[in-house]
Amino acid sequence: MGMLTHLVPILAGPLGAVIMFFSMKGKSPFLDHHTRDSLNFLLTLLLINLALILLGVLLAIVAGRLAFLVLPLFLIVYIGSLVLEIMACIAANKGLWHRYPCAFRLLS
Repeated sequence: MGMLTHLVPILAGPLGAVIMFFSMKGKSPFLDHHTRDSLNFLLTLLLINLALILLGVLLAIVAGRLAFLVLPLFLIVYIGSLVLEIMACIAANKGLWHRYPCAFRLLS
């Protein structure tokens, strides 16, 4: 089940992580840890993507032709998040207590 908490957001998006968080809450400390960590990571990604959108809008206003430079950053964030989520899936499947290395701990 721990692996599902990291796999569902890949397939169903952030809504899947929220559903997993509330449906698995209180089942076991292991599942609590993984659902909370997965949701923290997705909230961190949301903040990063909002910052990139703001950067793109600012670049479009200031120098219209430079706004396309934000697109590679979106791609890097997307690929990096997939790699980190797959690593978390593998760790949870092995029964390890995994933490995302670059996630804000918004939910404790």
